[in-house]
Amino acid sequence: MRKQIFLLLAYSVVCSCNYTTQNQELQAIIAKEDTARLNNMVQDMVTDIKQNMEVTGDPDIDFSRMMLLHHERVMEMANLVNMRTRDTLIKARTKRLTERLQQQDSIFVHYISNHEPDYNNDSFYIKSLNILNAIRKQSVVVSSKPIIDQGFLNLTSIQHKIAISIAKIYKQYTRDHVIDSIANTIIISERTVR
Repeated sequence: MRKQIFLLLAYSVVCSCNYTTQNQELQAIIAKEDTARLNNMVQDMVTDIKQNMEVTGDPDIDFSRMMLLHHERVMEMANLVNMRTRDTLIKARTKRLTERLQQQDSIFVHYISNHEPDYNNDSFYIKSLNILNAIRKQSVVVSSKPIIDQGFLNLTSIQHKIAISIAKIYKQYTRDHVIDSIANTIIISERTVR
């Protein structure tokens, strides 16, 4: 009887260790894939802006469209992080971030749908692309655990730099006070997000 109990315990320990090892291997694969996905999101955003954004030459409309594409990628990143993280502070941060971006997006969509381009100057778009090309070369290199949490924090920093840089360029061309106020909010947030 003792021998059977010992064998049963030994078997459960071996199975438990095997499960833990498999789980760790699976987590490492997921972490590697997630890091690649997070890195690709910056690249994808730049590609979206270059290839899929209709450029009007009107800085107010082009800034709004650029921010919509940018926010789409940031929210995609936040959703990925929310699926993976166990950190309640990061979950709360992604929730606040998503809510703020959705509010801004509703203003951008309303503006775009109610305004026709009435100005043609590609300078804003060209300057913005130069900034995007410089920033997109940065990637997320994560060495600490949990990888998804650190990757999210690194990427939000990069994404925030992108938004601030584009907003600062836009301020040189702004003509609409509502869109300008969002650009101001983005620029002011530079002081509080660090």
